[in-house]
Amino acid sequence: MIKTILNLLVVVMLLTGLQACSSTEANKMVGHWVGTDGMGRPMEINFTRDRALSLFQGGQMFEGRWAVVSCNQPLEIDLYLQVSPSYIKTIPMIVRYTDRGYLQFRISDELKYRPTEFVESAVPNQYTLMRKRS
Repeated sequence: MIKTILNLLVVVMLLTGLQACSSTEANKMVGHWVGTDGMGRPMEINFTRDRALSLFQGGQMFEGRWAVVSCNQPLEIDLYLQVSPSYIKTIPMIVRYTDRGYLQFRISDELKYRPTEFVESAVPNQYTLMRKRS
């Protein structure tokens, strides 16, 4: 049931006029990314073409979905993480790609609102990941 709701949410997002932009941006994100979180702990995230994701952070594994919300710069995406069988946590974030090909994203302290810009002093809430080559 929860997977069905998540799938419907992604479809609705795609049908609201973001298709061309979100497809291009989503294709850039697809893949396995590795690095450290803002506290220096290992972190891995895998984005799939069908908008599923797996996230390993701080010794915990989370599964869920993801969607491009806006193609503004910085790019706005939402993660929908299954934190328990009956609870999905929405994490709004901003994303950018660096000149070196890294994926960088930023979240808010409370995970309730979407940051509007990248600030170098926000190290605990800012993550830099590199694409893992197989």
